[in-house]
Formats: sequence, structure tokens, C-alpha cells
Amino acid sequence: MKVLLQIGMMLLILVPCCIMDLKTKTLPVIWLWVYTLIGVVVSAFGKEEWTSIFLGFIPGFLLFFISFVTNGGIGRGDAYLYLAIGSIIGVRDTLIVLFLSLLLAAGYGVYLLKVQKKQRNYKIPFAPFTAGGYGIFLLIFFGTQLVGT
Repeated sequence: MKVLLQIGMMLLILVPCCIMDLKTKTLPVIWLWVYTLIGVVVSAFGKEEWTSIFLGFIPGFLLFFISFVTNGGIGRGDAYLYLAIGSIIGVRDTLIVLFLSLLLAAGYGVYLLKVQKKQRNYKIPFAPFTAGGYGIFLLIFFGTQLVGT
């Protein structure tokens, strides 16, 4: 039941964020703050330890730091997205999703550079890769549970 609630909350975040990021290359920061707070409340009522809930923020804060150091190389909206994700699925799972997302984005970046001949400063939306990373995460860790075998 807990996994289904997390999946539902993740879909409510990722689907609109992907659409908005693809269309405008921005993310709804206020909306993501609301989902972060909802994630904290749901996790707290789900008997999660407070330390576990707040450790889930680490990947988001890591992305804020990278955004600052790279002068916006990774958008702050993506950091807010990962704060929301971390409040829902916790630090370990969020780090796995982030890693898978970065792999997908890197593969697409290589394609853009080599095949499409884009410049290195070409901006790509990251939320769709986050959704893809989360999908791969679900298949790897919950695949048999999701298909009912």
C-alpha cells in the first residue's frame, strides 16, 4: 500500500513537471514546495523517522549546490523537484533515481552533441529524464510486484 501511495504521488508530480519542462524549460516552484510539504506530512503519518524524511532532502540540496557552482548548469527547478521526490521516497531511492536520470540525460547529451551537432551549452529539460529514471527504478526494484507475479 505504501508503495502505491508513493507511486501515485510521484505521478502527480512528474507528469505535469515533464509537460511543463518540455514546453517551457521551467518548473512550478511553488507547486513543488506544496508537494514537498505534502510528502513530509504523508511520510510522517506513515511512521517514517524524521531523520529519514529530512535525509531525503540531501539530493535536492546537492542539486542546489551544483546549480550554484555551475551558474545554472542544472536549474534550480530541478533541485526543487528533487526536494519533493526526496520527501516522498527517501534519500536512498532518490539518489538511485537521480543516478539513473543523470545516465539517461548523459546518453541524450551525447546524442545531441554527436548526431544533432548541438553546442555544449544547449539546454535540455531534466524532468523527463527524472521521470524515466523513476520508471527504470520501479522496474528494477518493484517490477514483479507491479505486474503481479
